[in-house]
Amino acid sequence: MSRPRWSQSASILLFLGDKICMVRRSGSSRFMPHALVFPGGKLEEDDEKWAREYPAGRTNRCCCSRCNPGDVTDLSFRRCALRELKEETSIELDVSEAVSRMVYLCQFQTPDYEAAKTKKGGFITRFYVYALESDSRTAQSVRAAAMSDGRETTQLVWRSPSQILKEYEASGGIMLLPPPQWHTLTMLQNAASLGPEAIAAQARRLSRSYFRYPIKPRPIPGISTPSRIILAYPGDCQHDIYKPMDPKWKFRFTYYTGKPSKDWRPNSVEISPELSATLESEDVPEFCTKHVLPFSSL
Repeated sequence: MSRPRWSQSASILLFLGDKICMVRRSGSSRFMPHALVFPGGKLEEDDEKWAREYPAGRTNRCCCSRCNPGDVTDLSFRRCALRELKEETSIELDVSEAVSRMVYLCQFQTPDYEAAKTKKGGFITRFYVYALESDSRTAQSVRAAAMSDGRETTQLVWRSPSQILKEYEASGGIMLLPPPQWHTLTMLQNAASLGPEAIAAQARRLSRSYFRYPIKPRPIPGISTPSRIILAYPGDCQHDIYKPMDPKWKFRFTYYTGKPSKDWRPNSVEISPELSATLESEDVPEFCTKHVLPFSSL
């Protein structure tokens, strides 16, 4: 297998009260067509240029323990997420205020086997949370402006994380919700009902515990085959980077590679009930024992 290439991107989890903004990708999109995702996209040179000129000390930066407090890269990702939010939804936030209030949540990386299948490779994506009171003046202007762009996205929805997850489960896999979205919504759904401060606090806890290191799914050796890939996530007893709390716990997605090339949906999701309850609790443990991949630099 050839060495995969990586593209850097950022996404924003924008909350108004307990509702989160999500967009449906166009069916003509090469990457995850029809998927329900958070607004976001690839990093551009202009994002880095803006970050270099931004006044120091005006943001909480990345909450990850391995990021330099003066890291221009983190600012670049924040600005990228806000720029993509405007492009995809017409929602324009005050950048200076937003970058200082956004909370770094996590970084996901495409599995190596998946990244190596395409010329463009995989993605390294950082996710940021920005939570607003539903009755704030900013929230009112956001609602008034919000709409899909009709090109990259075809629909914009405001739903609570728990509602989205219930709709996904009820759809039997027909609803297209990528693993990173499912993952983060699951871990924020309880906090979402408690308001913006609780959402931000939970995001900070997660960034220092379960999401302290980049999330990179790993194929499980021995049971994965060329036609069936079973990916282990942190907390699974077979994840070779992370130490599980229990040697029997499972957290895995199963894919059959004979499906159409654009059908990236998992055929099944398996997670032990005890682990699921742990991930949704306020005190999420740190599973990671060593890093997967250092945070990328521009």
